[in-house]
Amino acid sequence: SSLRRRAARFPARASSARTSAQALALFANRLARKLARAAPRTAAPARMAEPDDYDDALIDELMVNGGGEFGEPSAAELEMEFEMEQEREFEMQQEREREMAGGPDGGPPTSEPPAPQPPVSARPNQLSVTDIETLIRDPYAIYAKRILGLRALDVIDADPGAADRGSIIHNAIDRFLGEIAGELPPDALDTLLRIGAEEFSPWLDRPGIRAFWWPRFERIAEWIVAREAERSPGVVRRFTEIDGLLELKDRVRPFRLRARADRIDLLAGGGYEVIDYKTGAVPSKKDVMAGLSPQLSLEAAMIRNGAFPDIDPGEVAALTYWKLSGGDPAGKISAAGDKPDELAEQALAGLIALLDYYDDPATVYLARPDADIAPRYSDFEHLERVQEWAAAGGGE
Repeated sequence: SSLRRRAARFPARASSARTSAQALALFANRLARKLARAAPRTAAPARMAEPDDYDDALIDELMVNGGGEFGEPSAAELEMEFEMEQEREFEMQQEREREMAGGPDGGPPTSEPPAPQPPVSARPNQLSVTDIETLIRDPYAIYAKRILGLRALDVIDADPGAADRGSIIHNAIDRFLGEIAGELPPDALDTLLRIGAEEFSPWLDRPGIRAFWWPRFERIAEWIVAREAERSPGVVRRFTEIDGLLELKDRVRPFRLRARADRIDLLAGGGYEVIDYKTGAVPSKKDVMAGLSPQLSLEAAMIRNGAFPDIDPGEVAALTYWKLSGGDPAGKISAAGDKPDELAEQALAGLIALLDYYDDPATVYLARPDADIAPRYSDFEHLERVQEWAAAGGGE
């Protein structure tokens, strides 16, 4: 019956090949033998079926033009063989999917989260401060990105995503602060809007960007200028988009910690303030204090250890997030954590312990080892097969 259903899908087609009764009879006999082989072992021996044994679809197939010489397969028979092979492959794939989803015998799924165990020599000996948070929350993502060297492909002709919009706004603020070093000029807002228009210009032909994100940037610009006017008397110097490198040499495997700080202000009252602009979600103070979001704490540790050029080592007075949404209000300032110098010490000690853990050859790079702290989004979620093993109870 399966073969007959497949035959029902063949449309009648014209052919230049000979359509003799002999060729049709040959094809019918071969088709009958296939039907007999597909039947249970207790079925009668293969024989030429009576006309009423075939449904309309099978009769239509027998009337397809084109039959080979006696002993040669016809075009229709070759196509039928191909279709049968496809059906077998399809059934095998379904069986594999059933085993993956519910086990081969219908029992519970057997899938487990991926846990690669690369040799120590292949493990990264340098990471960024944002990579450290990923290593804590989703080690497999570091394995895919930093060991396998994988990255997500950009969608062709897509509007800028959240990360792109963040970069545009970061770049505009960085250029603005570079131009107005010192006291704010009277035309500060006009200057920031001009720079913003230049940064947005490649995207302003997109209706969504022009209608939604440009008005938001205008509100962000007003908020930024107002905050800078308030802060200027207490800021000696602003360092923006500054790269830092901290080398941890007193280890079996030396390690390099990299960072690009959005902004570090030298304060008139002494010490530094580390500022991070956020156009998306802001890490909670609880996560910062617990070491789960250690970016600013590690940047503070780098300042204390002289890892940023042109910045003298010194104490850190504040760790601050500037939430830039362009809504109402357009921005919001919040402290990332209390006692920044203590957080810096704890973050550096935690980093060293984390590196020692992953220098152990037995340590694996698990996918999302703790569902409570797993990232909201990952480029490698499909490689981690999260839905598969989470449904199986293998992790989340």
